[in-house]
Amino acid sequence: MVLQLLALNVDPPFDEYIFCEKDEENLFALKRRVSKYFPSNKCTYILGDCNDKVKDIIKAVPRFTKSYKGLTFCFVDPYKSSDIHFSTIEELAYNLYIDFLLLIPSFMDINRNEHNYTRMNDRSLDIFLGTDSWRSEWNKNRNKSNMKFGNFITLQFCKRMKSLDFIYESENDLELVKMETGRNLPLYHLAFFSKNTLGIRFWRETIRNTNEQLVFNW
Repeated sequence: MVLQLLALNVDPPFDEYIFCEKDEENLFALKRRVSKYFPSNKCTYILGDCNDKVKDIIKAVPRFTKSYKGLTFCFVDPYKSSDIHFSTIEELAYNLYIDFLLLIPSFMDINRNEHNYTRMNDRSLDIFLGTDSWRSEWNKNRNKSNMKFGNFITLQFCKRMKSLDFIYESENDLELVKMETGRNLPLYHLAFFSKNTLGIRFWRETIRNTNEQLVFNW
């Protein structure tokens, strides 16, 4: 919820905000905070799993025209990989002029659960990536390099976004967020995707000029 409130606090603000939340209690808490701290912001609330409600999300986005231009910015913040389906990303990308900022749970979920996700009967990452081709790639290369499973799946996801015509050039455009515990443990990657070179330029400037990350104490 902190990230949603930060988005509401940007200056200048977005014209409209659409929040999709699976947990009814969390959605109620968000509504209450928005009403208290951002009463003038125009917000739409959708209760349910974003993968089930993607058509409702698309309907809630304003219809842009040549005279009413706009860009949709989508922040995807899953707790684990199974929380977001690649088919949902595809549908949003097909129907909207949209940029994505994605949290890829590379280490806090994917790397930690390699033993589960690589089982043939576990389709979590097939759904997350929208393909099962990663399996043969991983089996072919896992012993040829020291790449962590979380990094491997992150790069596979970026390649999948590139297949939708989003700009992706190298892993240098990814931001790895770590937990400050003395061991500096990696948590997740942040990845920005746009079809416009200007958007990528802004993202690169952002990660280059951002101050040191906040400390995560668990």
